Amino acid sequence: MWKIVKVTILSKILKKIALSKKEGFSTWYWKKPKREGNFKKIGYIKLFEPLDIYIGTAKYQEDIDKKIEKEILKIIKIIKYDKDEYIFALNNKGTTLSHINKDFIGKKLSDASNIEQAIIKNILKTAKNKNGGFIEYTPTSYNLKTSISKKISYVKTIEKLNWIIGTGQYTTKLKNQIKLKKEELKKELTEAKKTIILISIVISLMLIFTLTYLANHLQKRFSEYENELTKKNKKLKLLNTNLEKEVKKQVFNIRKKDEILNQQSKLAAMGEMIGNIAHQWRQPLSTISTAASGIKMQDEMGILKKIWCTIL
Repeated sequence: MWKIVKVTILSKILKKIALSKKEGFSTWYWKKPKREGNFKKIGYIKLFEPLDIYIGTAKYQEDIDKKIEKEILKIIKIIKYDKDEYIFALNNKGTTLSHINKDFIGKKLSDASNIEQAIIKNILKTAKNKNGGFIEYTPTSYNLKTSISKKISYVKTIEKLNWIIGTGQYTTKLKNQIKLKKEELKKELTEAKKTIILISIVISLMLIFTLTYLANHLQKRFSEYENELTKKNKKLKLLNTNLEKEVKKQVFNIRKKDEILNQQSKLAAMGEMIGNIAHQWRQPLSTISTAASGIKMQDEMGILKKIWCTIL
């Protein structure tokens, strides 16, 4: 009875999805054959309008997860980027899910050797970090009794799968790669030094040529300026000489003019002095002339009394 009610409720939910969205997903829990308890199922339903029917299908979440995990393990298995470089996977309980050594696949933590258990526990501990982490260990990939080169691996937890995924490289290979890289860098450095030296030589030669050209050009210009300056100095000396002669000539003319002006000034002063003297003598002479004219007139008129005197 409960099963019928459950199917009826589920049918109504799926029908509602088909009518409202025409298609969609839904989840519910259902018994699994030959298993105790209910298991989560994911269902898909779609409305087929031409026939007005609902078509749907469903799968258990567990089966889907197992299929996804199986496909992921297939992909991990084929990923190899060198002879001994590979990706390994473990679940969160330490069981190996994928490894280059097939003997390790499916081996539980409790079934591993002490060396392997120590390595796996270290992997589980490091993988708990949010961004994962690096570990260094001595693996026994092919022969549990034979230790090979140490290995550095990066491990990280894939939370959706509860897996730990990791990969690494052997330190001997890393050292060889580092050595090769150093040699490459050394070679590149040598080539870079040669290139720098060559470029420096070319630049130096260009600078020398440029500086030589500039020096010669400047020397030529300086020579031109020097010659021009010499010519101008000669012209200046000649001009100074002519100017000195002209100055002397003008000074002589000025002095001569000054002498003439001085002479004229003296003559003018003498004339003015004579004029002043003549002016001073003019009145007495005028009186004498008037008196003489009166005497002459009196003599002509016979009224002049003549008095003779003897001048001793």
